[in-house]
Amino acid sequence: MSQRTKELGLRITLGAQRSDVMLLVLRQAAGMLLVGSGIGLALAFLPSLLLKTFLYRVQAHDPWTMASVTLLFLDGGMIAAYIPARRAAAIEPMQVLRID
Repeated sequence: MSQRTKELGLRITLGAQRSDVMLLVLRQAAGMLLVGSGIGLALAFLPSLLLKTFLYRVQAHDPWTMASVTLLFLDGGMIAAYIPARRAAAIEPMQVLRID
């Protein structure tokens, strides 16, 4: 977010609502989280076949476990993205313009 401070401050200066800036940051974070979750699920599928012998009364591809862990990571990622999004929405345009 520190790299995009000028851009977001300029958006607010030109008339963007603070809620729009916050939604922009959260939407971009959600996109990255979804792509990462998809890649993570695909990569977790293969090693689970190798660990099948160590599992006791649990399937190697338990859909409930995969879904719950993925949702847990998505929730954690969105909570972690909320703090910079809130900070980006609170940028004062005059402070950003004075940086240069």
